[in-house]
Order: sequence, then structure tokens, then C-alpha cells
Amino acid sequence: MCVWYLRNTYMENKLKEPNAPLTVCGESVDLTSLTLPIFIYGSCGDHIVPWKSAYASAPILSGPQKFVLGTSGHIVRVINPPSKNKRSFWIMEGVDHFPADADDWFDAATEHPGSWWSTWSAWLAENAGEQVAAGKAQGSQALSGDRAGVGAMSCSATCEPQMRNSLIENGIGGRCQRKPK
Repeated sequence: MCVWYLRNTYMENKLKEPNAPLTVCGESVDLTSLTLPIFIYGSCGDHIVPWKSAYASAPILSGPQKFVLGTSGHIVRVINPPSKNKRSFWIMEGVDHFPADADDWFDAATEHPGSWWSTWSAWLAENAGEQVAAGKAQGSQALSGDRAGVGAMSCSATCEPQMRNSLIENGIGGRCQRKPK
């Protein structure tokens, strides 16, 4: 599964290709066809996902988008709580589509002091739907007996052969089945 994931999503970057021959558990994956609200975050000093790489997602995805650029690096800016009121972030408001070039976006964006968390929180409130109390049990359903430990690792029998073989090689064989709806 790891090799399949790295090859398809990193080396060949099939997630960015419209109508790419990419399937997961028998389902075609085409990110360009999504029309849901998207919140993309990048950090100026991020060494794992450089902010321009994070921004490159914007032209691929459809639907209303918000791109937020924070200062600092991969961890510090993301976990710094609003109460610290450190650093700043940039956003671009009032446009239907972002520029194709990240530098053009940055030139048009406005810097705001403090934490980006309030922007994230407002976006969630606008797009998340009705809030409900968390369930009492972990997961979407209680699993026991033969189904214990399957959870997120289960997939349909039509999984990509490499993914299915990787599951079997890693001791998860015999549990490759479609999750209940």
C-alpha cells in the first residue's frame, strides 16, 4: 500500500490529472471534479510542503476556495494557539478565482496580524453544517470479534491489486471487505 500510494500520489502525481486512471478500492478518484468548499493552508517556512506547492492545489480544485498563508514553518505556525497572538497570515478576499501563479496571489493578498485560526473557525462555521455531539464510542460503529481492528484498513475486494497485496503482506489479509454503509 505504501509503494502504491507513493507512486500514484507523489512520483506520478495522478491526483492533479483530470480523469486520471486512479482508483482506490474500486472507486475512480478525480479531484478536478470536486465542487465542494475548500480551505487550503500553507506556511511560508514549511520545508515539507512549501507554500507554493500547497497553493498549486487551488487551480486543480473547483468550488469556493480560501487559501491562507501563515508565517513560520511546518509545525510552529499550525499549532500556535490564537491566545499567543504571534506572527501573521495572508488571505485574498472577494475573488471567485485565484491567480494561477502563487506570487501573483501573494502580491494581491492582505496581511492580517495574529492567528489564522479565527479565519479557519469562521470558514468551518459557514461550511460545516449542523454541529452534533461526539459519539460515546470510538469510530463510526463498535467493532468486535472478527471485525475488531478492521476499521479504516478495510477495503473492497476490488482494491488495486498492489494495495490489496500490501494489506495481505502486512498481516491484514482476510479482512479486505467493503465497509458497511
